[in-house]
Amino acid sequence: MVIKGQKLKHYSGDFKLSAVEEVLTDHMGLRETARKYGVTHKMVQTWIRLYLEKGKNYFNSDASKHKSELINVIPLTQNKDHKNLVTPRKLKHSNVDESSLPDEIQNELNRLRMENEYLKKLNALVRKKEKSRTRIKLK
Repeated sequence: MVIKGQKLKHYSGDFKLSAVEEVLTDHMGLRETARKYGVTHKMVQTWIRLYLEKGKNYFNSDASKHKSELINVIPLTQNKDHKNLVTPRKLKHSNVDESSLPDEIQNELNRLRMENEYLKKLNALVRKKEKSRTRIKLK
């Protein structure tokens, strides 16, 4: 967390690139690399995402160019009702027509759905049984 009056640190492209390459090529962990470089693991994770999406040259280009790109992406009016902006995970893939999928995939999808429902019911029964055991012990 940033303390009031404290300046934010800016890291060079080479610094970011060396941290990312250490994770990707040397197979070091995010947290281990973050500790070594004195940054948070979330920051290293963001750098890796940018590296994979934008490429190696993204870190060596002018930072002010990227800031102007971000400003253009941000809408001018921000909606205070955040509930309208968030879409549930189930709705993200609802535009896929399942009938267009091959039969093998449809069968696998149906099998996985049935397995998921079975596991949900089993979990509910186990919780119910554990709850009844604790009630008996309390009496």
